[in-house]
Amino acid sequence: MVWAMPSPGLPFLPKATVNKECYAMTMFTRPDFLEEKSKKVSIWASTVPQSEIPDDYFAESYGEDDDYSEFCKDFNMGWYDHDFAEIADEYGENNLEKLSLASFGESFAEEACKQCGDAIIDVFFLLYDIKYDPSRSGVKESKYFRFIGVFNYEV
Repeated sequence: MVWAMPSPGLPFLPKATVNKECYAMTMFTRPDFLEEKSKKVSIWASTVPQSEIPDDYFAESYGEDDDYSEFCKDFNMGWYDHDFAEIADEYGENNLEKLSLASFGESFAEEACKQCGDAIIDVFFLLYDIKYDPSRSGVKESKYFRFIGVFNYEV
């Protein structure tokens, strides 16, 4: 098992090479990426049809020994405020429309779409005031989503 040195205040974090099934983490021990009032949005994209993503994938759990959600477990992240989360899936016909019609989307949609290349994205998941960092979490993609980046947004 390979361990990364923690940031101040964080527990030792496994690098991407760690077998996550052997390392029991919860929403209280996973990395926290909250950056309040940072005007940053972290975005994940999925080419998987939303109908194939489990209904409870983003469902919140508040048990002491639980992950906040299956999404958080997949991306090795702790709690986030669901009031600052958004799913952009039915907003438009193409990637640019979907992101442009999301909250503050006009300010980051073009830049974010460049990270998608030619892929036709079915669902975008956005977390505002979260600065997700795959180098800290060790995870860039899951079965359903791929992290495409952190972008500035304007109010």
